[in-house]
Amino acid sequence: MKNTYSEVKTVAGVQELVLRFNLPFQWQKVKSSVDNIKRKPLENEWTSVEYEQIDSYTTRFLYTITIPPIARVVLPETVTLVDVQVIEEGNERLTQKGENLTFSSFCKVQEEAVWAGKPNGETEFTKRVFCNKGCKIPSFIQRQLLRMYLKECEKLRMDVLSLLAQEESKRVIL
Repeated sequence: MKNTYSEVKTVAGVQELVLRFNLPFQWQKVKSSVDNIKRKPLENEWTSVEYEQIDSYTTRFLYTITIPPIARVVLPETVTLVDVQVIEEGNERLTQKGENLTFSSFCKVQEEAVWAGKPNGETEFTKRVFCNKGCKIPSFIQRQLLRMYLKECEKLRMDVLSLLAQEESKRVIL
């Protein structure tokens, strides 16, 4: 897709993933699609999600992930992540901030994603994921972990585009 940038890099001793892309759809449509995808039941047998509506703009998602046996050499049997989503209608901005709760003293993985409306009618997505300085997981495993996040971001982008295309086709048919 045009206007896509992604990189896994080390900044001041911290492993970091940065991803950016634009979607050729208005923010309101993208926001609805992202929110719908976030709330739908997961198709992954390894992961469960619960969510709590804190107020009309803020939702807290709690993910519990069962780690495959081969990865349990360095990770616990389950990992819990929290993700807080804030929708700012007036600023045309949807922000998602998350981190792992399970072994944060050992290695905290934090992420921030922003879906922002642009004056040209497009929506820009920016995501930054990083492991805290002093993370006790070897750097090559940290890079693999960040690449897994990148794959999930690519899947999310395709899911959002697919949902937007379905909505557009329904609108055209009607």
